[in-house]
Amino acid sequence: MCSNRSNIFLFSIFLLLTMLYLSACRDEGDVSFNANEEDKLLYHTYAGQFETLWKGVNTRYVFWSDDTTDWDEIYTSLHPQFEELDEAYKQTGQLDTETFDSLYTVMFSPLLDHHLVAVIRDLHNPSFRVVVSPAVIDRAARDYTNGVTYSDSLILNDLLEREQAGQAVVGKVGEYDGQTNVFALFTLHDGKRVAYLWQSGFVMNEAIKAADEILQYDSSALVSSKDSLTLVYADNIRQFFSVATQDPDLGGVILDNRDNRGGSVADLKLVAGSFAQEPVPFCDYRYKDGQGRLEYTPWFNEMVDTTHLLGHRDLEAEGIPYIVLTNACSVSLAEISAAVIGQFSNARIVGERTTGGTGEIISLSSLLYDGSFGSLEGNHYVYMSSAQVRLAGQHGLIEGVGVLPDLISLTKDVGYKGQLDKALEIVNN
Repeated sequence: MCSNRSNIFLFSIFLLLTMLYLSACRDEGDVSFNANEEDKLLYHTYAGQFETLWKGVNTRYVFWSDDTTDWDEIYTSLHPQFEELDEAYKQTGQLDTETFDSLYTVMFSPLLDHHLVAVIRDLHNPSFRVVVSPAVIDRAARDYTNGVTYSDSLILNDLLEREQAGQAVVGKVGEYDGQTNVFALFTLHDGKRVAYLWQSGFVMNEAIKAADEILQYDSSALVSSKDSLTLVYADNIRQFFSVATQDPDLGGVILDNRDNRGGSVADLKLVAGSFAQEPVPFCDYRYKDGQGRLEYTPWFNEMVDTTHLLGHRDLEAEGIPYIVLTNACSVSLAEISAAVIGQFSNARIVGERTTGGTGEIISLSSLLYDGSFGSLEGNHYVYMSSAQVRLAGQHGLIEGVGVLPDLISLTKDVGYKGQLDKALEIVNN
């Protein structure tokens, strides 16, 4: 789960003290290896490259407590095959790229971490690279789309068609920090309104802050096109929460998390905290604190922040439906926020089982043994979660599994339009 904690410095100090205490009473790790030490990355063979990647995952992967992959068997079975690649290269001067791709797919695809993306380059021809993502492989196997590619444009086109048909008022598309969003207002059969927000990622608090800074330093109309898009992005958010928390004729709220790639956990205080009476526990998390596979910190817990909100309203008490739309491309905070909101008695999750990439992505590698290693400019880079995350009150992880909707509505069966139709139908009824 991507997050930007404001108290990360204090937390890091606390965690360091905890680690110093625990290190005095734990066993040594099962492997002595630091994947970020330069001298450990200087390999000259395909077998050496594989070994470095294997050891890096062995020490820094955070899900060994739940992952059923036989990592030792991966080494035993694949290492000789990489040695064969080395021998073949000596004979021909060329890499068997198909085998290279296949071996790394076998290595990484069964892993539980659905944030994981491994990028491995050919040692002798860096222009060729292999990219393996367990989440992409898993998503393809679900066959939810019947050949239709998930795409942000499908959501936006559906909204524009509804506006042309007089079914909705759709705002402009805003952009901020590589993310896009749009606000829409639907009218129900009884005349009440539904506040709708879609966004490709959670950067809500950051966008609002950026927009405020733009207006503070340049209140004239002479703002850049980029700043104009930021202002639209922030305005979409403000309109959504203004209607959701203040409109006396509100009939429902729809948060569309389809194709949402996650983002800042601080945004939970807006999409969940704005409609909660008091802080809500939403997850527990823990880090690796040693090189051994099962060396972890204690579990820490996190609450939904309900301070400094754009507005507040008790939708549960008023009996106003709160719908979260999800699909197989809802990742990270898009999944966690759906699960948290789904606990409310007036809420329903509609759509598809989410990706299952819920691990946190704040790396504390200077203190701990967690997360990503390597370099995108080098011969390898492995992007991984840096912490386990489990939903509050649950003992099992949903990593690699995802959040199951209350009402399943698959893209291949009803399309993007049908999923939103189902959400509106629930609100109408």
